[in-house]
Amino acid sequence: MIVLPKKVELKNFISRNKIELIIFGYFFLLEISFFAGYHYSYLRLPKKEPLKPFLGVVENEATVSAEVAAAEVKVTKEETEIQEEPNSPQPQWSPPPSQSSGQALFSTFPTWGTPNNKFGMYINADPKQIAEVASLINSNGGAWGWVLVPMDVRQRDHNLWQNIFNACRTHRVKPVIQLFNNNTCDVNEMDFPGLAEFLNELSWPTKHLYISVFNEVNAVYYWCGRKAPEEYAAVLNTAIDAFKSVNPNFFIMPAGFNSSARSGPRYLDEEDYLLRMNAAVPGIFKKIDGWATHAYPQPEFSGDFYNPPSWYGVRDQIENYKWEMGLLQKHFGVSGLPIFITETGWAHREGNSPMTPLQTANYKPASVTAHYFDDAYRNHWLPNNQIVAIMPFVWYKSDALHFNWKKEDGTFYPQYDIVTRFPKVAGTDD
Repeated sequence: MIVLPKKVELKNFISRNKIELIIFGYFFLLEISFFAGYHYSYLRLPKKEPLKPFLGVVENEATVSAEVAAAEVKVTKEETEIQEEPNSPQPQWSPPPSQSSGQALFSTFPTWGTPNNKFGMYINADPKQIAEVASLINSNGGAWGWVLVPMDVRQRDHNLWQNIFNACRTHRVKPVIQLFNNNTCDVNEMDFPGLAEFLNELSWPTKHLYISVFNEVNAVYYWCGRKAPEEYAAVLNTAIDAFKSVNPNFFIMPAGFNSSARSGPRYLDEEDYLLRMNAAVPGIFKKIDGWATHAYPQPEFSGDFYNPPSWYGVRDQIENYKWEMGLLQKHFGVSGLPIFITETGWAHREGNSPMTPLQTANYKPASVTAHYFDDAYRNHWLPNNQIVAIMPFVWYKSDALHFNWKKEDGTFYPQYDIVTRFPKVAGTDD
């Protein structure tokens, strides 16, 4: 039998233990706040998994193809359970409130004022893809569109890269070389002086030699398993000095960052990363010529710009570069950098490769994502005069079939026809 205390005894009990109760309640609320913040910043926000780049295959170079094997996708049961379910089992395109005419695409390169064709594509290091892509990015009056080409920082294959540049010249395409470190984080092993000499000796199709130094280095996958902005800042500084000392026409950009990732075991928040870079090498962002950005639509490369999850911000969507430009101005006094969208795009359901439960829940049909592309070009990317190149990921890559623009049978996904119809600028070879 439970004996309840008398009224007076109960009152005295509460009085004697008032302080203990207040302290207990205080720490209880702190614990709730901590786990709520953790749930928001780590669990509920998107976690981009890396796709290994195709760096080019020469017929007698089997080791290169082995180095760029299938994509590494790790989705745990817990991650699947915490993602927001799609609004409908048959998601539809949400039209924008208004549509631009698209005429703002007739732009100039802000640095030297020459006509600029913004259209481009992420491709493999394969000369054959340049001819295929040129028919899209230079269609409807265009010339000198852009291609993003991945390159291992240690690669020195003269024939491969000269063939790539020759194809670019023939088809009037401007290459941007995206360097990959591939688990090499020692600046001496990277040998930027030697790389600068190698690239400068090649016959480029353009006056300026465009380089982006590595990829999403705020993810541990792309920096030797650790978060080390101080190391990357020193590497970037070395690269800039090495390239510029050989040829001032090298145009250097930092890595495109994963802007949607918040700090956790696998990532360092981009804002924190940039601040630590500048603390390690003061003024590093005043030494770069342009800005590379990865303008992906989250969550899961499938976001609807007009109906994002309630907790998402600009950094999580296809105008993430606006947030990044704000960081550069606020913290470092840097503004007006030409913006290169070196990766972007929606994943589509179509593609002959298995999907995780998370991808199955989020990926939309290509007929829907094509409308997303149309709106992005028309109302977001083309009207922005600071953007000089739009290079979606990816033309065709065997381990990224849900992102491809070209199908396995050689035909194209519907966004190809949409982009073909846009009028384009006859750019120059600057």
